[in-house]
Amino acid sequence: MGNVKTQLAGVVGLLVAALMLLPGVAAADASLQGSTLDFGQGGSSIYDNNDLNIKTNDNLYVSASTTSFSGRVDISKDLYAYYPIYAKGNLIKFGGGTATGTLDFNRGGSKIWDGGNLTLTTDDNLVIDAVTLAVNKDL
Repeated sequence: MGNVKTQLAGVVGLLVAALMLLPGVAAADASLQGSTLDFGQGGSSIYDNNDLNIKTNDNLYVSASTTSFSGRVDISKDLYAYYPIYAKGNLIKFGGGTATGTLDFNRGGSKIWDGGNLTLTTDDNLVIDAVTLAVNKDL
């Protein structure tokens, strides 16, 4: 991890130098103070306090054909997915801690959750499309 941070520090230094050359970005706007890159544009910065932090006071956009994470990704607020989420590998955990995980489809009252018993609820019809429906216990 140290090498990545060292390389990133070099890239950040080059980024600061490149920012100084852009029209409309004054030399006083962007500054590198210790391990903090402050863009001088209203609250956005990058700093390292043994964890790399990217801070913004509004939106953060990442534009790439592929974005990869090699470790766990923790999301502390809502995740809005504008495309399907494909889970390859282990599993997706909902909730966590003492929270009850709920899969809410945001289409009327259809939800799935486990509060001790697996509960599936809908405000309209429930359709199961399968070749075989196996029930392991008596109904």
